[in-house]
Parts: sequence; structure tokens; C-alpha cells
Amino acid sequence: MVELIQQALQKGAKIYSSISGGKDGQAMTKSLHNWGFPLEGLIHADLGRVEHEESLPMCQRQSEELNIPLFVVRRADGLGLLEYWQKRMHALQGSGKPFWSSSKARYCTSDLKRGPINAFFTSTG
Repeated sequence: MVELIQQALQKGAKIYSSISGGKDGQAMTKSLHNWGFPLEGLIHADLGRVEHEESLPMCQRQSEELNIPLFVVRRADGLGLLEYWQKRMHALQGSGKPFWSSSKARYCTSDLKRGPINAFFTSTG
């Protein structure tokens, strides 16, 4: 994996680490940092009211400890996960389809994390 990252960097890629405040993102970020990769920033996709109260503070602490800027992204329409479920609940009313996220319906990942992060990358060039 290290060789793949080095090849991407040689071609002009920039490295950002997506973090939620949990141990997986912290470990990956510290590993990249300890391996000497130049991290442009940390990205936290805010899910709104469902976020654990320590998620963002943990991301901020890691940003400060490593001296790497933290970027917090959200959906363009400002909806958090709960509001997104409410919107889907009304749109799917009477259809029998579930409106909540699951392992088969990954709205949280696609619409509240990957989408806003991709928008961030598009806007920063």
C-alpha cells in the first residue's frame, strides 16, 4: 500500500485522511503521518444530531496534535442523518420501503459522508 501512495504522490496526488473521531480513522491518520506522508488535511463528515458528542472534539484534538488542518463537511442542503431519514420517510410513505440506513441501503455513507467529501475535493481542486 505504501508504494501505491508513493506512486500517487509522484503523479501529484494530495492526501487527506477521513476521520470520524473513532479509533480506525485515528490509527490510519497516525500511520500516514508516522510514515512521513504529507497530509493536506483531515476531513470530518458531520452527521448532525446523531454524532457522538465527542466525535468532533476528538477530530479537533488529532488535528491540533499533528498540526494538520481539519475540514468539516456537511450536506449542501444542511440535512443531518435524522433530518435525511425524515425526508425519506415522507417520500417513501406507503411504499413499504424502509427509510432508514442499513447495510444494504447505505444512505449515511453515500449521501452524508462520501457525497459531501467529494464536493469538498471538487471545490478545492
